[in-house]
Amino acid sequence: MPTLVVIDDEPAVLALVRRVAAPIGFTVRGHQSGREALAQLALEPADVALVDLRMPDVGGIDVLRAIRQATPHC
Repeated sequence: MPTLVVIDDEPAVLALVRRVAAPIGFTVRGHQSGREALAQLALEPADVALVDLRMPDVGGIDVLRAIRQATPHC
């Protein structure tokens, strides 16, 4: 099963994506902060990432750059 990591500071967005993606075969991991997501991704890489661009702790573009560097196939 492919893993989708969702990084968004809005809990409702995380819940919505989980509700849509899980039934079509994704394992969904949600994170409300970029820092939290990057720490977890270092331990458990993902196949696909859905990232909010505007977050209070780390911007989405910085998160995407870090993901690309650590896991180029994501």
